[in-house]
Amino acid sequence: MKQLEAIKKAYEEAGYDNPDIIADVDFGYLTLNTARNGRDVVWYLDECNSIAVYVDTCEILSIEEMEDVLE
Repeated sequence: MKQLEAIKKAYEEAGYDNPDIIADVDFGYLTLNTARNGRDVVWYLDECNSIAVYVDTCEILSIEEMEDVLE
């Protein structure tokens, strides 16, 4: 399941080994959305992290890429 791989990649990038996925979804830190370019993206956004990962490739987006897919 590609979505789970992308979620794991986002947590890995944030430095979390044993996250509480359900709590993060409930708090709105973790979401799965379709970007304007039509690709699915896992977003992990909290007080310390702004991480986005393409679901199809598990590629982490740069800040510039994040801004581009949100425009």
